[in-house]
Amino acid sequence: MPDAHTTPADGGQSQFYYPRQMPLGTHNLGKSVKPADKSIGPVFIPTDAVQTVPVYGPYAAAVAPPAAGTEPTGKQKDTAYGFHEAVNPRDPSSWGCGVTQGAKAEADIRSMAKLSDKALNTGGKAKVVVTE
Repeated sequence: MPDAHTTPADGGQSQFYYPRQMPLGTHNLGKSVKPADKSIGPVFIPTDAVQTVPVYGPYAAAVAPPAAGTEPTGKQKDTAYGFHEAVNPRDPSSWGCGVTQGAKAEADIRSMAKLSDKALNTGGKAKVVVTE
């Protein structure tokens, strides 16, 4: 069943969907942020990655996800791909992101955030290339 939901590029209604891998290509990194959602760790590094995904109906916290085998109701451009610690790698919010796991996970993501933020804060750019 599609138990995750999109972050629409156009700011529209979030929809249920099956998370996808971060799209292939070169993506700009944004300044790191402290996420409100603790399930993705203490640091999130956003990207400008966007891709069109099949969706399965409007998302609402109090609404049950559509049943397995449900046909898509449309498509939507999804955003919110980024890098973070995998507090729970099975959490659907992590499936499309680049995540760090294991004993050094928090240190790894903080180090990546420090490097990319330094570049951005001094007028530079920070990019990531996704090849597979």
